[in-house]
Amino acid sequence: MATLSEMGAGPVPTEDFLNTLAQTLNIKPRGRSWDCPLCKHRNDPVDNLLFKIAPFKCSNPNINCPAKSPATPEMSITDCIVNNVRTDFVIRDQGPHPTCAAQALLHAMDAKLRIHGSLYGRTLSQPLSDIDLFSKYHTTVGAALGEEIGAAAKQRVPCLLQIAQEDGVEYITPLGSVPTGRVLKLTSWFYVSVDDSNINFIIRLIASGFPLVSGMRTGRCFKMANDGELYLCPRLEVNHAIVLIGCCVKSYWLPAQEGTTKQCENVLFKARDSKGERVHKSGQRVATGGDIYLLPEDLSSKVFGFHLQLPTWMG
Repeated sequence: MATLSEMGAGPVPTEDFLNTLAQTLNIKPRGRSWDCPLCKHRNDPVDNLLFKIAPFKCSNPNINCPAKSPATPEMSITDCIVNNVRTDFVIRDQGPHPTCAAQALLHAMDAKLRIHGSLYGRTLSQPLSDIDLFSKYHTTVGAALGEEIGAAAKQRVPCLLQIAQEDGVEYITPLGSVPTGRVLKLTSWFYVSVDDSNINFIIRLIASGFPLVSGMRTGRCFKMANDGELYLCPRLEVNHAIVLIGCCVKSYWLPAQEGTTKQCENVLFKARDSKGERVHKSGQRVATGGDIYLLPEDLSSKVFGFHLQLPTWMG
C-alpha cells in the first residue's frame, strides 16, 4: 500500500501561515479567555481567519499542563458572515449509495469556495458535479466508490484528494447551457493525526477556514441523531465519512459503569453529514437537515484538509 506522502500529501499549514492568514479579516467573532486552574496561565483567544478562539488545552509554553478549557461558545464555518456573505453551504444527499467519502470532499470544497468568495464579497454557489468525481475515481482506481478491493478501500479519501488536485471537479452546467468544462482544483492537500497533542491545532485549522474530511463509526441510530446532538459512536470499524466544520467545549453526562453516569468536559467537533435534508433534523431551520457533534476519539486516526486553487475569474 502506498504511503500518504507517496500519494501526494503535502505539508501541513504552519503556525506562521495561519497567523498571516488571520490578518486578512479584522472583524470576526471572539471567544473568551480562560485562566488555567492548575498553572494559572491565562489562555487568550488565538487570532484565526474566521474566529478568535482560546485553545482547548492549556497553552502554557513553560510546562506541559494537562488542564482543559471549561467551556467555549460554538464555532462553525456555516454560521459565518464575511463581507455580508454567508458561508453556509447546501447539504448533499448520497442516497443509498456508498459515496460518503466523495460527498464529504465535495462538502469541504463547497465550503472552501464559499469562504474564498466571501473574502471578495461574492456569493459563490455554483455546485460541483459529484458524477464527474465518481467517473474520475472509477477511471483512476478501476472500481466504483464502495466497490474497491483490498488496499484501495483504505485509501479512498487520499485518492479522491489526489484526483481533485490533478484533474479537478467540474461544475454542474445549468440545464440548456453549453458545458464549459471548467473545473475546481486543489493546489495541495495534507493530513493531521487525531491525537491529544493535535487537538488545539485541529481546532485552529477549522477556525482558519479549513473544513476537514474525517471518518467515523456509525450504527443503526445515527440517522436519528438530531441537529446539535452529541452522537456517541459504537465500537465498530470506521464506516462513514463526514466533514468537520466547527467545534465547541461543553460539559455533558456519559454512561458509566453499573448504570451510573459521569460528568465530562471535552471538545466536541461539529460534523456535516451527506444524508440530505431529512436526516439530523433541526427545529431552527426550515426544510434542511442539521449537523451533529462527535468526540475526538470517535473520529478516524487522521483528518484531511487542502488548499483550494483560486479560480482565475475571481482575481
